[in-house]
Amino acid sequence: LSHLGYSAQSSAIATVETGDIQLAEKLPPASVDLIVGGHTHHVLNSAGLCAENIVNGIPIVQAGAMGNFLGDVTIKYTPGQPVQTSACLHEINAQPVDKIFEKLYVTPLVNMLEPLLSLPIGTITPHEDCTETAVKHKFAGGESALANFMTDAIISSCKANGLKVDLAAIDQSAVHSGLPDCRDLTLADCYNLMPY
Repeated sequence: LSHLGYSAQSSAIATVETGDIQLAEKLPPASVDLIVGGHTHHVLNSAGLCAENIVNGIPIVQAGAMGNFLGDVTIKYTPGQPVQTSACLHEINAQPVDKIFEKLYVTPLVNMLEPLLSLPIGTITPHEDCTETAVKHKFAGGESALANFMTDAIISSCKANGLKVDLAAIDQSAVHSGLPDCRDLTLADCYNLMPY
């Protein structure tokens, strides 16, 4: 498992010195059967394992971002033969909706939660780290005022519930959007920020 990013040359999200491609190039042949990567949110092998994603005999896979895809990898081991690997992605939004489950379980929860979503729970002060652009492109690359706010909130919540905590961390993959400027912060804003 890797969180280096696809390549040191990735431009969408900052990477440091090396990525999965450079890692695979430096590993001894047959020392690793698969690299499952992240960080740069590449959609790789959507129609099957592509030759450009096999580096030094090592397949590299990533499944995009925000839970839009489910990665499917099959590795076959046969004694005395090279490992065979196949990979593809399944688009989550293309899956059929279970209407009975939605009606019985999801709709009652949404109906119960909707009145609470608009309740103000604080005030938003504009900050460049809270914008949609900063969340998408800078959040994972260093310290962020938004990440600090979120981890402070996690620690405060834990302590308020009698839990001992010294440290909280958050990964960019848990964050979906930025926060709106200059208005009351609502529970809906929090869910939009961290829907997963």
